[in-house]
Amino acid sequence: MLESDARKIVTEIQQKIGQDDTADQALSATVKTDRSQPSYSPPGAGRPTFIQYYIQISDGSRTALLDLDQAAALRDEIEPNADADSVFGAIRSQEVRIDDVE
Repeated sequence: MLESDARKIVTEIQQKIGQDDTADQALSATVKTDRSQPSYSPPGAGRPTFIQYYIQISDGSRTALLDLDQAAALRDEIEPNADADSVFGAIRSQEVRIDDVE
């Protein structure tokens, strides 16, 4: 998927959790990227860069990293003005790892 798809999903999740640019909330959704290049490329060819997009959901004490399909499912599952516990409950139901923030 493209970066624009990732940003659209984040915007829709932010709207559902009631986050906007001026809100001071602990619950947030952001786009994260993972860039990689293969260690080998054929002679004469440039090394391609592969970019994977993820959505990070965090509430200050825990965080989860979702691929775009998981994030789209989360967007569809959570209710408007969802609190952190219900969002992380929906993430947990997808069997996505949730890490404690230290």
